[in-house]
Amino acid sequence: MKMFEWDQDEGVELNIPSINGNGLDVLDVHATDNALRLARAEELARDATAGIEKLREIAGIMASQASDGASVSFSLNEFDEKSRELIGEVLGRGEVSGHMSEPQPLNIQESIFPGLWRVKNLSRSDEPEVVIIADVPLVLRLPASETVDANMVIPEDAKDTMNALPVLAEIRDRALSYQSNRENHIINFTLLPMSQQDMDVLRDTLGAGHIDLVSTGYGACRVCSTRWPHVWSVQYFNSMDKIILDTLEIGDIPAVVRASKEDFHDSAERILEIIEAYL
Repeated sequence: MKMFEWDQDEGVELNIPSINGNGLDVLDVHATDNALRLARAEELARDATAGIEKLREIAGIMASQASDGASVSFSLNEFDEKSRELIGEVLGRGEVSGHMSEPQPLNIQESIFPGLWRVKNLSRSDEPEVVIIADVPLVLRLPASETVDANMVIPEDAKDTMNALPVLAEIRDRALSYQSNRENHIINFTLLPMSQQDMDVLRDTLGAGHIDLVSTGYGACRVCSTRWPHVWSVQYFNSMDKIILDTLEIGDIPAVVRASKEDFHDSAERILEIIEAYL
């Protein structure tokens, strides 16, 4: 059974509606599409020298970036149209994609280079994307207000349940004692003896939060924030869109959607290789 089977949840295809009612982008990760994008970037290169220099600068920063390093961001407003287009073609769409509803509605898209993100403010459609170097965009760690239940109230009475109330008590204790830089605490519902009533109480109590992400790095994985601070639903799916691992993580944004130190180094090398080969 699913921990979070929202009314809007129709599976894990990447064009499904999110828990916030927004559609998730279909990721452009096929080799043929990547080749076409690089061919378009090659055509733009002569008239987009500023964009090429910015890519070199980004590669230099990423080469020395740590997974817990400070976030670095660039607005594409400072570039001419061809340079913006070239940067967009080179960055492409990577394995992690999703939405954030507050404090402002954002589209979050990892580039084909892990650790390099494209963030679009959906309330300002006329503004270009912001490019961010980070394990995840810092905005995903900002506290929400409207969707967060800071009191984390546990129901006093949960009829016909076995383990819902003690599990909620464990979740609350872990959330209240959360400290940054500690490993996330994981609760695996695939292994726990939980009834459908237990799962319903957990779902209704924790509620849907403001962040909804999908990763396709190693199979499909959906990461959703809940209304309780530092509590995340993390679900892994097989090729038939069936859940094979259903968990909650209490702590930082789950590692499955974060870039590692090695990712930054590898991405820096790949950017420079593309510049030398195509631009």
